[in-house]
Amino acid sequence: MKLTENQIEFIKNNEWMILATASKDGMPRAAVIIPSRVEADRIIISNVQMSTTDKNILENPRVFINSYDRDMNRWLKISATTETFSNGVLFDEIKKFEVGRDVEVKSIIIAKPTHIESGSEND
Repeated sequence: MKLTENQIEFIKNNEWMILATASKDGMPRAAVIIPSRVEADRIIISNVQMSTTDKNILENPRVFINSYDRDMNRWLKISATTETFSNGVLFDEIKKFEVGRDVEVKSIIIAKPTHIESGSEND
């Protein structure tokens, strides 16, 4: 499943998102994130301090990402499968990109959408 150009722009403009995970025994966890990169087939998230989230993803790679723009009264809900990387070309690219945000990247999470819902209360 792919994000549309409008959905990609919504994420880039709104910036803040909620990433929800669950451990293998179902204990939920949510973290506020700012994606490092958004592409049609994946959202790349830098892990700078999400040790429990990272552990949950290793145990259960299915996540839920939610974004809401109060001013526009629009929302985006994404179910995704994930992979975590702490080395490689993409990891190095993202680590270099994040230098501008003055954070240390421990790993990157690549979320690939499996289901996408978007809309507003006016739809």
